Amino acid sequence: MINHSLEEWLEFINKNHPLEIELGLERVSVVWSRIRRELGVYRVAPFVITVSGTNGKGSTVKCIEEILCISNHSFGSFTSPHIFKFNERIKLNGLAALDRDIVEAFELIESLKGEIKLTYFEFNTLCALIIFSKNNLDFVILEVGLGGRLDAVNIIDADLAILTSIGLDHKDWLGNTRLEIGREKLGIARKGKPLLIGEHDLPKGLNGYISDIGADSYFVNKDFFLSPNSAHSKELKITLKEKLHTFGILKDTSILSINKALAIQALSLTGIPIENNEILKSLNQATLEGRQQSKIHNQINILFDVAHNAEAAEVLAKNIESNGKTYAVVSILGDKDWDSIVDKLDDTFDYWFIGRITDNDRAADPNVLLDFVRSRGLSGKVFESMEMAFQNAYNLATPNDLIVVFGSFSCVASVMKLIEIQPK
Repeated sequence: MINHSLEEWLEFINKNHPLEIELGLERVSVVWSRIRRELGVYRVAPFVITVSGTNGKGSTVKCIEEILCISNHSFGSFTSPHIFKFNERIKLNGLAALDRDIVEAFELIESLKGEIKLTYFEFNTLCALIIFSKNNLDFVILEVGLGGRLDAVNIIDADLAILTSIGLDHKDWLGNTRLEIGREKLGIARKGKPLLIGEHDLPKGLNGYISDIGADSYFVNKDFFLSPNSAHSKELKITLKEKLHTFGILKDTSILSINKALAIQALSLTGIPIENNEILKSLNQATLEGRQQSKIHNQINILFDVAHNAEAAEVLAKNIESNGKTYAVVSILGDKDWDSIVDKLDDTFDYWFIGRITDNDRAADPNVLLDFVRSRGLSGKVFESMEMAFQNAYNLATPNDLIVVFGSFSCVASVMKLIEIQPK
């Protein structure tokens, strides 16, 4: 695989390990040990922040990036999945990694892994760690792909861990209750290190488990607070040097205030100087691709959101405003709780345009999705691709209407590419 392009490498990785999800740290830990010896690496950065949670991980990482930019600290971030290009997953100081750096990392992984089979995500994780290790960074931020305890990023000990939320998602891998899922997500926490918890409704029994971990825990509504300031803003108070301080006003935007609050509280605990006004201004203007992202395309209003579980669908429902009809353009993967998603949105849409996901073997059968919709007395139709679903909604829409494109990342990405929305 020497002198191959990034696209060829990604195809090679997919073909040689077709299982997309195979949790466990043994394989990736062995290869990472070999890479560390080869590179002479002890730590990927002086300070590592790991973020887990059902929803809000990407938004929290984005807010941390914004603060580190303002504070003039160098950083790397690893997130998933991507919307436009694979390179988006690995960023240095907010900029996507170059093809050549990713390819060099893949070549090193392939040369050292021997007979060990790595998943697509494990390859990605190791690739990110190699790139970060070579760039003398102040901070590294790692977003968990699935769960926490057995996710590949957990081979790195976090200096600070963040749990954004706990919802009933990925039950086939993480457990059937919020307690079981919460325990898996808390696997990123380390004894004696800060642990921030943004979930305000912890399942019964999880507090005891958190105590057993022995982390230095900070809870929303106990150690940091978001209090209503107006109809569209909240006042944030954080713990700093063991005392509660008023930080300022966070506006309600496409990024939830809780995720901004987690980022502010987290970096305050690292001891770096934080300029309140500049950070508040930056976070209140920050946006993230595919999260509550509005676009007017040839006079037609479109809202993009990667909501693909019940909790995210509930937030989406609260943010939909239309003067005319509202159309859903949607599809999801087969392991998602479609019935619960529809339950949160069944009063929202006039018509459901359900597309077939063509680039993922885990995709749900769109005809099954439509059956759920019709069983609730709602109207909809199946289309052979997300592009076709959107085009039919677009042809029907008027300037007073709203098209909401949501569901899996690939669904949102397909329509964004169709109307040529470019990453920032």
